[in-house]
Amino acid sequence: KSELSKILYSILGNAIKYLAPGGELVYSTCTILPEENEDIIHKALEEYSFMEPVDITGSLPPAFKKPSAKDGYITLYPNTDCTDGFFICKLRKKK
Repeated sequence: KSELSKILYSILGNAIKYLAPGGELVYSTCTILPEENEDIIHKALEEYSFMEPVDITGSLPPAFKKPSAKDGYITLYPNTDCTDGFFICKLRKKK
């Protein structure tokens, strides 16, 4: 793992500590690298079993609706989405 991935995971873990039950957070990066995005989310969901992904389909404009949105995240690519590269994920602390 890269140092940046370790830092990103630490930041996410710190944010999770401050969530109230039912609280939600958005983890977003300006990279398309799985080790800085999906890998971190999967690790967090394993370590913090009280966290769950939130379906974000209803919050997205039609052009950004992707199958992974039901799993709480999307990755946007310059060549297909006419944006810079981004990752967006929404998580909730279970009540």
